[in-house]
Amino acid sequence: MDFDNYCCAWPLDIVMPEDDDDDASSDVDFIVEMEASHTYVPHSMLEDDSGDLQLFDNLEVETFQKTFKVKRDAILHQTTSTSTVSNMLLEVGVPMEIQEFMLNRILACVNDMARQKRYAGRKVLRMRVTAEVTQFVYEDFDFDDRVCRLVPASESSIEGLEKVEVEEGTGETCSICLEELIGGAAAARMPCLHLFDQNCIVNWLNRNNFCPLCRFKLPARE
Repeated sequence: MDFDNYCCAWPLDIVMPEDDDDDASSDVDFIVEMEASHTYVPHSMLEDDSGDLQLFDNLEVETFQKTFKVKRDAILHQTTSTSTVSNMLLEVGVPMEIQEFMLNRILACVNDMARQKRYAGRKVLRMRVTAEVTQFVYEDFDFDDRVCRLVPASESSIEGLEKVEVEEGTGETCSICLEELIGGAAAARMPCLHLFDQNCIVNWLNRNNFCPLCRFKLPARE
């Protein structure tokens, strides 16, 4: 049986009464309604070659929903758009390692809305995102820790990151901004040895106390 992950993003062409509130900020906001359905598949079932599809009828499925309000610049600017949307996905339980195609689809919708004349002049742009995620879990999987609770890393742990000057021709990519790490650029290495653009990982850790790739945790800020 195939377990494909899925994501769809589309505009909501509606204006709510509060969207045109005269007291609202002049900045354009994006309101993103996000829903992620998770199917948890035990690794032991992958090893079962009996072909009994009834085994899959009792899989645990859970749905997380959350509405996010973000500033236009944060979700459109090249340096912040990826991490902004990635944080949303994390808050509805989507693991970092499967986010890339979802980020591309969501940001494509965001940019398309920003260009369309029909949305010009609106203070609030609304969109909806649905995702379906399959996670393969072991028997000791902690179901109380399915959704990331975003807590900043301690300032001392951020300051203590190993500073690295990127070597020429490594071909490495920062998994936060998805840009290539150019030779001579400033990078930082997490204790788990994953390497990121320095500004990206510092900004990330000021919101989250774990590695974007493997979820290695740094001490949380008190």
